[in-house]
Formats: sequence, C-alpha cells, structure tokens
Amino acid sequence: MSEIGATPDPGEIKDKIKAGSDRANALKAYVDTVSIKHVHRQDIEMIDLVVKTYELLTEIMKLVESKVDEIGNAKK
Repeated sequence: MSEIGATPDPGEIKDKIKAGSDRANALKAYVDTVSIKHVHRQDIEMIDLVVKTYELLTEIMKLVESKVDEIGNAKK
C-alpha cells in the first residue's frame, strides 16, 4: 500500500482497477439473470440504474488505467 503523499505504484492502481472491474462484472452478471416475470417497476428502474452505473464505472476505469499507463511510461 502506498503511503499518503507518496507516488502510487501503477501496478497497485491497476490491481485495484481490476478488482473493481471484477466486482462490477459480477454484479452485472447477476442483474442479467434476474427473472423479469417477478420484477416490479421500481425494481426495473433500479436494475436500469445499476447497469448505467456499471457502464459509467467501466468507462472511468478505462480512463484511469490509460492515465496510469501514461504516467508509468513518463517515469521510464
């Protein structure tokens, strides 16, 4: 773990991004298996929100990862 104020290790950041991505993928897989027959309107809205949040987080993770790569390459 990096100390406060220390330059973060790009590998450590990528590991955290991967772990977050894995959790988001597991959540999306669960949402994809929900039976629509027994879902209320509010549940559908919540599932839609979860999927949109997942998509947004995926984009953010891609941006962060590319920035980490950029910083890592600049330090070489």
